[in-house]
Amino acid sequence: MLSYLNKLNRTVEEPNQRNQLSVHRDAQIVAWECLKQTYQPGRAMRDDVVKALAAPCNETEDIEACKQDAETRLQYLEKRLRLIQTVEPGDKIRFVLDPLAEYLAALCLVEYCRDSEEKWNEFLTSVDAIKGLLDAIQGFLLAVRDCSLVKQKELKIPEFVPEELVKKAGLDPEAIRAAQRKRRVRRLIEELEAPETEYRLRAVADLGVMGKEATKAIPSLYRVLEKDSEAEIRLAALTALTQLDKEATRVVPSLCKVLENGSEAKIRLEALKALTQLDKEATRAVPSLCKVLENGSEEVEIRLEAFKVLKQLGEDVSRIPIVEIKADVWSIRLIEPPHTVKIDLGNGVTLDMVSIPGGKFMMGSPEGEGEYSENPQHEVTVRSFFMGKYPVTQAQWKAIASLPKIERDLEPNPSRFKGDHRPVEYVSWDDAVEFCARLSKRLGREYRLPSEAEWEYACRAEMTTPYHFGETITDKLANYDRNFGGTTPVGQFPPNAFGLFDMHGNVYEWCEDDWHVDYHGAPNNGIAWVSEAGDTKVTRGGSWGYVRYLCLSAFRSISSRDFSNNDVGFRVVCVVSKTT
Repeated sequence: MLSYLNKLNRTVEEPNQRNQLSVHRDAQIVAWECLKQTYQPGRAMRDDVVKALAAPCNETEDIEACKQDAETRLQYLEKRLRLIQTVEPGDKIRFVLDPLAEYLAALCLVEYCRDSEEKWNEFLTSVDAIKGLLDAIQGFLLAVRDCSLVKQKELKIPEFVPEELVKKAGLDPEAIRAAQRKRRVRRLIEELEAPETEYRLRAVADLGVMGKEATKAIPSLYRVLEKDSEAEIRLAALTALTQLDKEATRVVPSLCKVLENGSEAKIRLEALKALTQLDKEATRAVPSLCKVLENGSEEVEIRLEAFKVLKQLGEDVSRIPIVEIKADVWSIRLIEPPHTVKIDLGNGVTLDMVSIPGGKFMMGSPEGEGEYSENPQHEVTVRSFFMGKYPVTQAQWKAIASLPKIERDLEPNPSRFKGDHRPVEYVSWDDAVEFCARLSKRLGREYRLPSEAEWEYACRAEMTTPYHFGETITDKLANYDRNFGGTTPVGQFPPNAFGLFDMHGNVYEWCEDDWHVDYHGAPNNGIAWVSEAGDTKVTRGGSWGYVRYLCLSAFRSISSRDFSNNDVGFRVVCVVSKTT
């Protein structure tokens, strides 16, 4: 409790911050004034509290100055720390947090009684005199017991005190804590109607983390979500409800209403994020999600988030969003999903292969731009092929790694960042080639790594900008520069115009080609450029751990063929002849 008080005190700017021990003492005195009549949190006359705070004033000091100082300290607790609240018409105050008030008052009592058996017996007798209110004061009695145990050695508190408290009050510590929580929930529900924004906001936030004890507050939180005038409070209510209403019987309809009724953008975004936590129940929101995605006047970020939720729910959408950034202006155009073949790898694992149309493009960077290795820029003709919609996932890797060996053994679970839907990493070029060989034998068709030309052509998707979505990149569009602390599940970011995901960032991707220092002498027909040595290979696309520059469509990286790391993976291609 005192650590919570210290935390509150540290939020005050240093020039105005009071000494922590002084704050502790003042808070204890105020708490005791609020509890001393009935031993339960109540209201105290403001004048009495000021008088109690000014009591240490000695005869040589100006009494009025002491009272003024006491008033200033009281306002610090109220205005700066918001521990207390003035009750209308303004002549009384109360503590905002009942458990804190009980604990601080208990500390005040323990400091007063100390090692005096007489004072403790007087207090215990006064407890006996309170008839019919035992349930209401159990929280305070438990706090007194806890404080007496903590302070027993320091203050030489008589041994009989904690045991006597248990006997007289019939204390069951866990039952009392449960009762405290119930009282706290009732008080917080009342606070939801408070005129002060800060009290309503704190009540919503506190209810959201109280667990099953706060389920009684769910109807009140729904009213806040639908009617409160403050967007910040509605947002907090939404967060609290997703934590409390696990059955989601009312959450999903309420979230749909938020998405469709023109709520503030940040609330709609929070509603979309909340849907990702509701598993199967969230499928009821699919119609609303599709409306958001198709709404051309909706904000880009919200449409992208709706698409992300739809993908996580496994929903096939009629059109996919393609992000375009021009002069820092974001827009979305919706296109028909590309032709995709879903290949069964067994045990519910599939490999999605996207049809990439053949065509011509300018490979590399224009003269004077990019790295030396990206020059000279040259025209390449690429024939049609199929490419993995995503980097190879860990589930796909396990499915193929379990097949019989062709040339080399494969570690079934090599990745650092575990997850079936995350890209496989810590695989060398030779590992990736072995994967392709096993996959080819399993399916009776050749699968291989893409050539550099195929990879860049597929990444650009007929765009000539540095990235397939435009001139820049952000963490809304790709996983790079350690923004997510590791790999992310494939498909979390919007695709390019060919329907490929994660072409920028997440993991570097192996290409079939050997490394060449530049493009002089490079083939112009899209095939891999290989030499006899072949010890160094090419990776493309950047990764989760590197800066945006390395994620450029044209950027090339060199790696030894036996190199592996937690940011290197691959995807596969398959070339199908017209007669097949």
